[in-house]
Amino acid sequence: QQILRNDYALKAAQQNPDSRKAAIMNVAAIGLSLNPATAHAYLVPREGAICLDISYRGLVKLATDAGAIEWAKAVLVYEGDTFEWNGPAAPPTHKADVFSSDRIDAADPLKNLKGGYCLAKLTTGDYMVEIMTAGEILEVRDSSKAKNGPWSSKWAGEMAKKTLVKRASKSWPQSSGRDRI
Repeated sequence: QQILRNDYALKAAQQNPDSRKAAIMNVAAIGLSLNPATAHAYLVPREGAICLDISYRGLVKLATDAGAIEWAKAVLVYEGDTFEWNGPAAPPTHKADVFSSDRIDAADPLKNLKGGYCLAKLTTGDYMVEIMTAGEILEVRDSSKAKNGPWSSKWAGEMAKKTLVKRASKSWPQSSGRDRI
């Protein structure tokens, strides 16, 4: 279904069947689903090949299934929010009027971005916090192969959250199922 959504993806899959096969084998090997309802992973065309792209939901699922964390949440911080960093092992203090019409621009979700953080609760009950400035997030966007795709659309905020989770997942505790992450 994902490959049939557009002609570019279909063409890449037809011209490079080995990439399609490898992407499907990789998603099966790590135990995620390509079901759009779960939003764990996607098959995306890049440079004439089909690539497996794991969503931030998929990364969190892998980490919770592996026992590295209990849960994780990526949050974006915008101009006008009150944010206080409490260190890498304590949840930050973040206050925002999330219903303010001036906070997030629907056409450009990164317009008023100050940065973001990923808060993860470990199985020990402790917390881990990873923060990124808006500049760091935009640097990732600018170097991404998807910068003209989801990064340039209404999904830019979701891509920023994925960036936060990807960065944070590198620091999550090692576990017996770590190779899946």
